[in-house]
Amino acid sequence: LKNSDVFKVKQCERYIATFEKNIFTALYSYGAKREELKEEFFKYLEAVENCGISDYSEMIDALSLSILVDVPADKLQGILENQLFEDSLSRGLKEYIQTGKMTISNDNLKFENHYKVFWRYLKTDGDISTDDFIDYVNRKWYSSCKEMSWYDSHTNKENVYAGYWCWLAAALLKVKNVD
Repeated sequence: LKNSDVFKVKQCERYIATFEKNIFTALYSYGAKREELKEEFFKYLEAVENCGISDYSEMIDALSLSILVDVPADKLQGILENQLFEDSLSRGLKEYIQTGKMTISNDNLKFENHYKVFWRYLKTDGDISTDDFIDYVNRKWYSSCKEMSWYDSHTNKENVYAGYWCWLAAALLKVKNVD
């Protein structure tokens, strides 16, 4: 393949990965059963295997979704080994997937403006209660996402909206055993 063809193939693989994640989101929004969600998530993982994780937020979403649908660590090797987007939050999520336990260090956090609340809630000595965390997600999380590519997609005339979900919040509540 020529260089331009390789780029086009990678671009198509990225479209497929995004499409599979959007199908997962739509199924979740529809209320699909866990096994159906897990099956769709495996399709997303297969697509990501071909094109790679695109950015930090996709890494956090993939790890969070893995926790939510109980994907075993052996199905996530490419994601778990990816250190390109590594920080204390992603390391903690990876640790939970691999061991069922999580420690959050104070060493570094990428994109503090957006992820600091989650990180503070998750730390063992965190200063955010579960009630305050849930209140943040309900009242402020969406507006904090203005720089995300999917923000306001429900208003797009191209019908690209698949649903808004804070996968990380749901995963952290699951990790902390909050119903």
